[in-house]
Amino acid sequence: MTAAEEEQLRKHRLLFEKPKGGTLLAGADATRDWPSGRGIFHNDEKTFVVWVNEADHMQIISMENSGDIPKVFTRWVKCAQIVEESIKRSGYEFMYNNHLGFLSTCPSSVGTALRASVFLNLEKLGQNSCKLENICQSLGLQSQRLSGEYGTYVGEMWDISNKITIGPSEVELVQTIIDGVAKLIELEKVMHTEKTYDDIFQELSINA
Repeated sequence: MTAAEEEQLRKHRLLFEKPKGGTLLAGADATRDWPSGRGIFHNDEKTFVVWVNEADHMQIISMENSGDIPKVFTRWVKCAQIVEESIKRSGYEFMYNNHLGFLSTCPSSVGTALRASVFLNLEKLGQNSCKLENICQSLGLQSQRLSGEYGTYVGEMWDISNKITIGPSEVELVQTIIDGVAKLIELEKVMHTEKTYDDIFQELSINA
């Protein structure tokens, strides 16, 4: 990989970095021989990406700069099936347990192993990260401030994703994202007018 290619991947948020010391991956010696055995595969449009040996053996990603979540999910399903068929022809398969579902290096991803996320500009809702997290939890979501290069925050952008991966199906989890994100956008708009966190907590029956 050339320096220019590396910079392009970083610009499109497709490049994964070596885990820093003090992280669980570093503590488990999962960073040995870095970057040997690691790789990134993507299509020309950079809307479908496969990370190899970042945290899991394989991470399959579908993404695009739009609000068309069903389209992104449909692409992910189709491409994930193609990848799975390919590795099966080589005599391998994804680790699966009849009780737990798909297995991963992190217990928080067990089940569907699906993490769907949307980047949202939450200028008002994001003023109090604890209250935003309470709102997200009531919608089955979780929030994380979006950081860019060198760990600096990217404006008022937040990464909103499904909180659990086990129990509901992949379709149900994506629907949770669609419904929850629509609600967050609605709440962000009303907070630009007259509503406060207390009003929202009362509407969503959240204990302050």
